[in-house]
Amino acid sequence: MSSKSNVLDQSQEQSSDFLSIKEQRLQAIQAFHDAWWEQRCQEWRERGCLGTPGRVISRYRSNDTP
Repeated sequence: MSSKSNVLDQSQEQSSDFLSIKEQRLQAIQAFHDAWWEQRCQEWRERGCLGTPGRVISRYRSNDTP
């Protein structure tokens, strides 16, 4: 019985480690994106445009077909 509980404990520990690694990667990606976005906004302001850049406009409108 103790071997089963050890296996369960190890699998729970591994899954929590995996989530921790996944969360760390997600936080790193978010930090990178935030820094990238701030740099784009700074460049936008330096070019003399006011405010922040708007969202990307797609090439086609949603009701038009390509």
